[in-house]
Order: sequence, then structure tokens, then C-alpha cells
Amino acid sequence: MGGITDNFDSVFNSLNGGHKRKADDGAGDGVSKKLKSNEPGDREELRVYETMPAQMLNAYGMAGFAQMGHQKVWEDLNKPLKTGAKYMSEYCDKKQDRRCIAGNRALQPLVEYCKYQKTDTVIAQNKFILKEEIFTQLYAEIEQVFESASYCLAGKKQYSKKGSSSLRTAVSFDTSARKDPESLKLYAQNLYKWIKLPKSRLRMLINWQMAGGLPYVCGTHLLGTQCFLELGNTYHEGEGDKAITLQEFQEMVVRRHDMEHEGHAYIRAEENKENLEDYR
Repeated sequence: MGGITDNFDSVFNSLNGGHKRKADDGAGDGVSKKLKSNEPGDREELRVYETMPAQMLNAYGMAGFAQMGHQKVWEDLNKPLKTGAKYMSEYCDKKQDRRCIAGNRALQPLVEYCKYQKTDTVIAQNKFILKEEIFTQLYAEIEQVFESASYCLAGKKQYSKKGSSSLRTAVSFDTSARKDPESLKLYAQNLYKWIKLPKSRLRMLINWQMAGGLPYVCGTHLLGTQCFLELGNTYHEGEGDKAITLQEFQEMVVRRHDMEHEGHAYIRAEENKENLEDYR
């Protein structure tokens, strides 16, 4: 029995950065049992539970951010997390490559949300609930946003498959599918203007449905994007205006697509090297 305990202890110790767990690690002593980073607040790469949707969710009721202004929300997004993350969104980073990731992370649920609103069932529901004028305005906006967001959304990181997984993996990356930078800038401009609109039927619908699921994830990322565009350079020394300009936003979108192609080129190089070694 002691051997089994020792084996489990070694697992927990490795997860805890080599720190040995206390033998009397029981409930009710007022000490948190969560595993914490040795250097909290320094890691730039966010894990899924450190992103805005997970961190801002109140599972028992209404979350506080719904009553906060953008200044306060942005201030809290920039604070380090106890799990070791430097912030709650890559938007808070000064480096463009990190901001690109946050922008693409926000586009993913926006595309899925617009796609969902375009299904026959949801169209029928919205048509029943909304006044005809509002319904028409909403779907005209959805079409514009969906087209721009879909084009600006870059692909996810692809991993090399080995063994049986290589037999069922998707087809290889198509280099001919590279999107035109000027078109990306044009669509990014459309998104930038939409996010900055004082009033939006689509944003109204997202906020109205933010009780959970896809609208909540989409809404939290959209809120972070709004704060970023207004206050993105607030905490960075040497920056001029605290707001993010249209040109900066466009360059972020273009850069994220460049990162995708650079990543695929690296993966293909590694796969070719492995194949050459296998051949030898």
C-alpha cells in the first residue's frame, strides 16, 4: 500500500513543480489546495481556463463585469492571475504577435455566432420575436460582419500526426489559399468600424443572450476587443495615444495570417526531416 501512495505522491509532486505535498493536506484548514505557478504573473501563453470567458463566468448568478465601464474592465484584464498567467487576454500584451492571438481568439466565436443566427430555425425565431424593421437591420448587419469575420479568421495551429492518427488526419495545408493582405485590411476595417459603432443590433442581440454558451463566449471576447480598441496602450510605456488605431488593428489581422503560414512551413519542415530520417 505504501508503494502505491509513493507513486501517487510522485505524480502530484511533479505537477506541483517538485514541491512535496503536506501529509495533512485536508479540507477545512483555510488553505487553498490549488496548484500554483512558481512564478505567478509571468507567463504570456494563456491556458483555456485563463481566458476571459472562463475567468469572467459567475456560475451562480450575474457577473460583475456587466455593470462595469470599459476602463475598469480593462484594468482588471491587465492584472496577473494566480495560476501564473500575466493577464487575462493577450490583448494586454505590448507585442503584436500576442495581440494577434487575442484578435483571432475573438473572431472564432463571432463567426460561429453569426453562422448560428443564419440557420433556418433561428431565423424563424428571430422573425417571430423582433419587429420587422429591427429584424431587417439585424440580418443586414449579420451578413456584413460574418463576411468580414470569416475572411479575417486565421487557421488554428496544426499538429503533426503520427501512427494511426496520421491515417485519419485532414489533408495537408494548401499554400495557394493564402489570403490577400489588402483584402484582409479592408475586411479588418469593416470589423473595426462595426466594433466602434455606438449602437449595433447584432451586439445588442449578443448581450441579450449572454446568459451562457456561445453568446457568452462571443460577448466576453467582444467586450475585451472593445476595451482593447479604446484603451489598448494604456499600460505600455512609450506609447502615444492609449487607443488602438485602425492601422494597428489591420496590421494585427495581417500578421496573424503570416504567423499561420510560418507555423505550417515549420511543421512541414519538421515532417520532411522525420520522413527523411525514416527513409534512411
